[in-house]
Amino acid sequence: MPTSRSRAGAVNVNGKIYVIGGYNGTSTLGTVEIYDPSTNTWSAGTPMPTTSCNFGICALNGKIQVLGGASGGNSLKAFEEYDPSLNIWTVKKSLNSANSDFAVSEIDGKLYISGGLTSNKIVEYDYTTGAYTSRSDLPSQLSGHCSISVNGKLYILGGYDVSGYLSNAVLYNPQQGIWKKNT
Repeated sequence: MPTSRSRAGAVNVNGKIYVIGGYNGTSTLGTVEIYDPSTNTWSAGTPMPTTSCNFGICALNGKIQVLGGASGGNSLKAFEEYDPSLNIWTVKKSLNSANSDFAVSEIDGKLYISGGLTSNKIVEYDYTTGAYTSRSDLPSQLSGHCSISVNGKLYILGGYDVSGYLSNAVLYNPQQGIWKKNT
């Protein structure tokens, strides 16, 4: 990776790895670097409109969704979409409130934003309507975790809350609004 950094986001789109934003020890970055495993080469993409780190990131419809994050010690409301095929960014409807250190995953064309420094909720973003809907409270205030969707369900793994660092996993079923604790 050409740029040294931490707290960046990474996502796979069409067999290429996109590493976006982050923090270099001095400032937040807007850098987009693209790794092509088939040629073992890096290239640069158009920088993010808003430099940030600790944001939520996922792929949806062949585009990269970057939500919230932090810059200059402040959480952000930004929502930006990168189209790798055109190498352009589009500013989307901002988050309802500034947030960072949360996770985001896609299920059936909707984004599920979980927790973060300023939220203890699951928020659903409907890509087709642009609407945000608060779906459920998390079992506890949670940040620094990761999430992944499997078979229409959202798995939330690790992170930390007021009790400290967590090793557990919880499962959320958005169709039923039901939580289940896994090990």
